[in-house]
Formats: sequence, structure tokens, C-alpha cells
Amino acid sequence: MRIVIAAALAAACLGPAAAQTPPAAADVALVRELLAASGAERHYEQFAAMMLASVREAFHGGLAELLEELEADPARRTRARALAERHAEELAREFRAQLASVMPYERLVEEVYAPVYLRHFTRAELSEAIGFYRSATGRKLAATERERSQDTAQLIGVRYAPQLNHYVRAQVAERVARLRAELGAQ
Repeated sequence: MRIVIAAALAAACLGPAAAQTPPAAADVALVRELLAASGAERHYEQFAAMMLASVREAFHGGLAELLEELEADPARRTRARALAERHAEELAREFRAQLASVMPYERLVEEVYAPVYLRHFTRAELSEAIGFYRSATGRKLAATERERSQDTAQLIGVRYAPQLNHYVRAQVAERVARLRAELGAQ
């Protein structure tokens, strides 16, 4: 009895970020089909756009620090801004590739969305939602949207954000250093 209680307490404390058995391929396919039918695939692109905006903001924060260090020479500051924009665009392209590598949509379906959906819905309910999105199951899907979104955000934060944040910090530091070198070479 104590072992059962301890196991239940451990599971409760570990929460959704704990290691789980990967869902069966058929279950993943069912969730993937529901995501496509409900239009939820758009959320990945929206999330990527928000992350890209954060990368740009971080880069421009580094630029602001650099501009403070520069002399009051307007020509040099103008050149710094132009160079910074080029570096920001380069970083944005590379970050998008990094995002696709670290957190591709299909991986999210398998590692995040499928476990979350399968925790909230049975296979039968998922099948019903695909065919009858406005049925009682469709209403349940809408009713649990916020909770599933929170679970997904938590899992993404635990599994992917640290790696992507490390990448962005390193890239911003490298590009600010390159920008300093380019400005010093005038």
C-alpha cells in the first residue's frame, strides 16, 4: 500500500514534464488528423513568429548597448544600424532553421500534442471530434483549449526553450562582437 501511495505522490509531484511512454503511432496519427481538421497546425507558425520576434528584440537590445558605446558620430551610428539590420536578418534566417531542427512541427505532434490530447481525450472521442467537430466532443475540445494550451506551453518551456534560449544568447553575443569588429575596421 505504501508503495502505491508513494508512486501516486511521485507522479503527482513530477507532473506533465515527467518522462512518459511515447504514444502509439496510431494515436499520434489520430491527434495529427484532429490538429489538421481543427486548424491547430496554424498555432505552430504563430508560435514560431512570436519566438522570432523575441530573437529580434534580443538582438536589438544588444545593438542598443553597442550604440551607447559608440561615439556620437552620426555616420558611424547610421552604419552600425545598417550592419545590425543585416545581422538581424541573418540571425532570423538561422534561428528559423534552428527552430525547425530543434522543434519541428512533427516532433511537437509526437512529443507534446499527442500526449496532452491523449491525456484529455479517448481515441473514440478524438475520432468523433475529427468527423463531428461541432458535436458534444467538439464542444469539449473547445472547453479544454486553455488547459491544453497551458500544458503544451509548459512542456515546450521545459523541453525546448532552454536549448533555444542558449542558442539565441550565443548568437546575439557573436553577432554583436562581429558588429563591433566591423565598426572598428572603418
